This record gives sequence, C-alpha cells and structure tokens, in this order.
Amino acid sequence: MPPRSLLSLGLPKDILAALVRNGYETVQDLTSATLDSLSKDLNLPQSEIEALFAQRSISLSSASSSIFAASSSSSSSSSSLSLSSSAAAAVRPIPPAPTPSLPHTQSAAALLRTAHAQRTSTRCAALDALLLLGSSSCSSSSRGGQGADGGGGGEGAERGGGLPRGHILELSGPPGSPKERLAMGLVAEVVGRGEEVIFVDCQHMTTPAVLARALKDHLPAHDAQNAIQRIQYTHIHDLAQFLLFIYQLPAILAAAPKVTLLAITSISFPFQNQNAHLSPAERSAHFERVKQAFARATAAGRVSIVLTSQLSTKMVHADGTHATFDTSGARGVMLPQLAPAYLPAGKAHRVMISLDGLLSGQMKILSNPLFPHGSNATVNMKMKADMQVVVKSFVIEEGRVV
Repeated sequence: MPPRSLLSLGLPKDILAALVRNGYETVQDLTSATLDSLSKDLNLPQSEIEALFAQRSISLSSASSSIFAASSSSSSSSSSLSLSSSAAAAVRPIPPAPTPSLPHTQSAAALLRTAHAQRTSTRCAALDALLLLGSSSCSSSSRGGQGADGGGGGEGAERGGGLPRGHILELSGPPGSPKERLAMGLVAEVVGRGEEVIFVDCQHMTTPAVLARALKDHLPAHDAQNAIQRIQYTHIHDLAQFLLFIYQLPAILAAAPKVTLLAITSISFPFQNQNAHLSPAERSAHFERVKQAFARATAAGRVSIVLTSQLSTKMVHADGTHATFDTSGARGVMLPQLAPAYLPAGKAHRVMISLDGLLSGQMKILSNPLFPHGSNATVNMKMKADMQVVVKSFVIEEGRVV
C-alpha cells in the first residue's frame, strides 16, 4: 500500500508542524509510535490526542502497542497539497501530487548527453558569464583570469553561458538587491520558450501580480500574457509547510512533465522565522532532507532550480573559519543566511550580490561545481585564489538587470 501523507488528515497547523519536527511524514510513520510517546512529542494529554485522531477516522489501540491504523478511505480533496495560494486567476496553483513512484531508469549515454545539454540564459549577460565559469570546459580560462570583469557585456551569451540544465543557482544579497529580478530573468526565459515553472514564494514578497509585471519587463506584451499561464504558483507560510513541500516535490514534478524550472524565493525565511525553534541537530537534518530532494529533482537533467536568499553578518577568522563575536581578531562578513550544507555541491552555483548605488552593483561567485565549499582548508584557499577575480558589475535599466 502506498504511503499516506499526513496532509490527508487535515490536522491543525501546530499539530502538523510538531509531527514534522519529530520526524513523522506519513500516517504509516505513526504506526510505530505509542500513545505515550506521541503525547510527549506533541506536548498534549493522551485524551486530547485520542479525540483528535478519532474525529479523523483514525482508530486508536492500546498505549503499549501501535496506536494508528490508517483509514481505508480518504477524501480525494484532502489528499492534495495543502499549501495556501493567493494566486490570481491567471497563475495556476500547484496541482495535487500523486503517490511518489520510482523514477524511470536511463542509460549512461543519455545521462551524459543531458549533462552537456543546453543552458538557460538568465537574461543578464554578466550573470550568464559567471555561470559559464562553473563548467569544466572553461575552467582553465577562468583560472587564467578570462571572463572576469573586463570581458565585455555579452560574453556569457556569446559563449553559451547561463545556468546548465539540472543545476542549481542560489542568489544571495541584501534587501534592495536585484535577487528576484535576476531569478525572474530565468523564469521569463523558460516560460518564453513554452516550458513551465513551479514558483514558490516563502515570504509573500513575489505575488502573482508582481510575477505578471516582471514578465512584461522581459517579454512582449502578448507573449507575457500567455507566459503567465505556464507558472504554477504557491505561497509557503512556515517551515512545516516548506518541509512538506520538499517531501512531495518528487511527486509534484512527476505530475508536471513540462516543468523545467523550480524557483523558490526567500528560501532562508522559513528557517529564520521566529517560530522555527531549531536545534543544530534538527537544522542539519532538515538541510540534509532539502539537499536530497534537490539532488533527486535535478538528477535527470530536466529540472533546474533557482533560489534567492538574504545575507547575514557572520564572524570569521583571518583564514575564513568560523568565529564568534568574542573571538580576538575575528571580523564580520556578509554571507548567505543558509550554510551551503543544503545544496548538492556538484550542482550548485552560489552568487552573492552587493550594491554600490541605487541602480548598480556587483556579483561575485562564492562557489560553483568546480570550486565547491568544503572542509579542506587547502581547497578553500585555492578556490579563493582562483575565484577572487570572478566579479561582474551590473546596472538596473527599465526593470531589468544588465
């Protein structure tokens, strides 16, 4: 019998969040729990728990044995992904996710061809050029200083730059930096060629109306009107909903074969939310779960991912290792709020954006598949030496980053 999602129970949000935090994802996961242990996990009296699940046709047995027996029937409407969406009529909400299944196998030759498949332009030549430096074909030229800031505005597009299919782009920057504008360049490129996008807003900053206006900055008016129909939009409220979305991501993508881009804005927000009280162990476990989901989503090379994130001040030693505010000689630097642990190292391009004026600034590579973040200090120092020249300037003109 396929696993039944906890979403199908229609539980209160706080109960659902508590279950997810304690490792429960499906009704079957609860079958090994006792009434006593669940009472401790949810911090609720046993009588309340019994009443709560009895109302949802979940039978309870003795406290010393398995307490749940999944109901044999469930409403088709309650089994859909229960993520609130304020999408306008033009933007389609994410459809219900079917039961996850094993992916089809592919030959090694097919996977190799996919790995070298086309790139998707960000519609920003400077960023396209930076992303080109993440491929092995141009590693020697990047280490020699080619493709840095003095190479001409359109070199990325001319040399086939952009985000490779099946790769992940993280854009981090302070408030006011054009993170979302750059992400929308990728979205516009994908929907403009007839493919589809799943767009997840984690902070309610990029509404469907904002999406529609952004597409008009990149596409002709008649194309923008049609392109908005190819965006599936949803809004994430908190960490529990984000983790549930991540859990169902394989099934969502399987149900949407035309989707080639997943865009998640403000991905750091659910983890930084004041209601997300996470221990270091819990945070690491969640990061690992997200990394595995992203790796699986991009494994076949069909889907790429673009993420936006805020920056935060972090203390480091002179050699770049972690420090605290009390450490002598430490200095504060602006770095992405989320550590790179949530990204598959062999596929991720991390780009940091800084402003030097209202409509201008710089983009710099923090890491890419050739120079991933790692624990080896020698590798890190080599990365810094080779990549420190990889900086691009940009300006904002008529709503677009160029």
